[in-house]
Amino acid sequence: MRKVPLLTAVFVAAALAIAACGGSSPAASRLPTLPAVPSLSIPSFAIPSLDLGSFVIPSFAFPSIDANADPTLASKFPSQVAGQPVTGVQTVNFVAFFQALAGDDETSASQLQSFVQLLGTNGIDATQLSFGSGTTTVNGESVRIEAFRTPGGDVNKFIALWPQLNTLDGSEKTPPIVGTDNVGGKTVTTLTDPEDESVTYIYAQGDTAWSVDSNDPAEASAVFTALQ
Repeated sequence: MRKVPLLTAVFVAAALAIAACGGSSPAASRLPTLPAVPSLSIPSFAIPSLDLGSFVIPSFAFPSIDANADPTLASKFPSQVAGQPVTGVQTVNFVAFFQALAGDDETSASQLQSFVQLLGTNGIDATQLSFGSGTTTVNGESVRIEAFRTPGGDVNKFIALWPQLNTLDGSEKTPPIVGTDNVGGKTVTTLTDPEDESVTYIYAQGDTAWSVDSNDPAEASAVFTALQ
């Protein structure tokens, strides 16, 4: 089975799930119970800047997943952004989805074990981590809203670990420039790709990290302003 980077897998999932369902109500299929993840000694990482650049959706059989795995996260999505509806909101359990997508690929399984262990040593239960995605329109442009939720954990710790988590997939892309900004009246983390100058905006709200990729800060501002 195709190897899929850990943190980009969920973005692929969201895009395919929304396309497959046509923005309709989330499916309710379930994955089998996850096996216990064995303990793993994780080497220390040099922490590079976060790499959440654009990616090409690979060709693979879409796994059967629960596309409404976290109703609490789904309920956090705004119903509208700048007067336009937010559609296709779906949520998945990150570990369950990646496990289903990776199948029996040994490299992906090793990455997943390292992922679970790294989060666990920092007080985050990876098996509870969920990811959500929805789409809206700002100034005539389609904008995807993405979010990670860490129930019972500190989402700021998760954001801080993102660079280390991205090293698990062996990515060698030029790291983006990490900074902060005030967007939509909220203090956010910015990640600028030095190659194409695209920006990822990340806003921590309670146990949820919201993410918008855009070259236009007005799009991120509209999304963050709509968050309650």
